[in-house]
Amino acid sequence: MADALLHPQDRAYTVPEIYAWIDRCSLSFGRWIEQAPYLAQCGMVGRSPHASRLAALPSRQQHAALELFRGTMVSHSFIAYRDDGAEESQPITFAGDRWRDYIPIKLPWTVCVRERLPPGSVAVLINQSHTFTDLILTIDAFEDRLLGAIDGNRTLAEIVQMLAHERDFERRALSFFERLWQYDQVVFDASNPHKPSRA
Repeated sequence: MADALLHPQDRAYTVPEIYAWIDRCSLSFGRWIEQAPYLAQCGMVGRSPHASRLAALPSRQQHAALELFRGTMVSHSFIAYRDDGAEESQPITFAGDRWRDYIPIKLPWTVCVRERLPPGSVAVLINQSHTFTDLILTIDAFEDRLLGAIDGNRTLAEIVQMLAHERDFERRALSFFERLWQYDQVVFDASNPHKPSRA
């Protein structure tokens, strides 16, 4: 207890100070362990009149603005990488076709609520590790079918091919998988992004 309260090197860091520290240490930022609180697309911020302006900011400024908006972030947990590596610091991207080989994995602390739902939704996903209660993800029947196809083995391409039967299916499916990732509902195994797609 004394060490936690009185350690001379213990100090609080703001998001801009964390980024400055990462730069000084020749590291590159990967992601926040729980990224939804820092993203303008998520929660009540995504429904606010300022959402589009916040989302247009560079990620560092967006994260700093969300820290100020939320006001009660008492700690920051993140992943950083050496910046001299050949790998990208953030391997997850939904641009191009790399997403096809990602394998979505549901997080064990996520619960799916199917009672007393908002109109138009068939379920609400809640990550129980989030401390901000606005970070819930409502899903409709289309998204529920996609969620049900996640088994920890199928790639996104396989899920899309298995369920594709509607117009604009791939675009809508990709948008949903990106939202699941942003809301910390899934992680992606992207360890073998160059293997031929099985779909």
